[in-house]
Amino acid sequence: MIKSVQIENFRGIREGKLGDLTPLVVLVGPNGCGKSTVLDALLIGANRNSKQAATEVVKRHEHDKGDSSKDWLFWRGPQTTEATMLVDFFDQPYVATTMKSDEGFTLTSWRNNIDLVPDLCSSSFRSLPETRVQIPPRELQTLPEIDLVEHFKGGLPLDELFSRAVKMGQRQQVKALLAEVVPGLVDLSILVENGKSVTFFEYADHAVPVSLSGDGIYHLVRLALNLTSRDKAVMLVEEPEAHLHPAAICQSVRAILAAIRRDIQVILTTHSLEFIDFLLSEAAEDDLEKTSLYRLSLAEGLLKSRRMTGEEISFARTEIESDLR
Repeated sequence: MIKSVQIENFRGIREGKLGDLTPLVVLVGPNGCGKSTVLDALLIGANRNSKQAATEVVKRHEHDKGDSSKDWLFWRGPQTTEATMLVDFFDQPYVATTMKSDEGFTLTSWRNNIDLVPDLCSSSFRSLPETRVQIPPRELQTLPEIDLVEHFKGGLPLDELFSRAVKMGQRQQVKALLAEVVPGLVDLSILVENGKSVTFFEYADHAVPVSLSGDGIYHLVRLALNLTSRDKAVMLVEEPEAHLHPAAICQSVRAILAAIRRDIQVILTTHSLEFIDFLLSEAAEDDLEKTSLYRLSLAEGLLKSRRMTGEEISFARTEIESDLR
């Protein structure tokens, strides 16, 4: 599980850090406060394949048909040529990933001498010791699996996610979640259509491809399958409430809580007060102890945050509402 992250010169964040991360982390704040950037930094910095992750991030933020999108992964774009994400884990030495654009586009994952591990509350990476040891690719494979779940971009095909969820013994859980928002649902199944495997909703007398069942339902299925097809992973979720009816938002909360009970860390962003309310109403006491909420703000590239524990969230609901309304 990820314990903390420090970011320097990455996208809109010149410098920032988040510490004391818990199994469930909720990031809130107005547009442009750095929520998505934190997810992107974690995806790259804690990834077994940082180069592939950086490519995914570039695609997430492509603004034209040119090749300049990667320049804007850096603070103030082409003016900066290096960014660093330092991720600290609970069960292994921290990993830092440095991106450089001065000679092409390169990424290097490294760690400092174990005896020189820096204070993660330091104000700048410039205070880090210079002794660095590049991490061999085989050692990066010991990092937990990390993936980003967003609305419709990228990710594994539904049939593969569903197959993984079934192998994890989670088929009934997925079906129970969806049955409350898909009237008449009997089961999910993988059928062959035009020579391709397609995930279908099964009803008593017919079947419909999940992809044709509406944007909100499709998004909920993808979220549920992502959360149930992993083991001891880190899942980054961008606005799980997007496109969802309130009843489906409640189901997304239940899927997320079920995931953290299975030792999956979930770090998510939200703009929905309904999501927060459902979280507070559905979470057991043990779940709240595993939850933290960060109110983010960003000024001149400096990321600031105020951390709240799960128990504090309900008492600060009015403050949180100002970030979400």
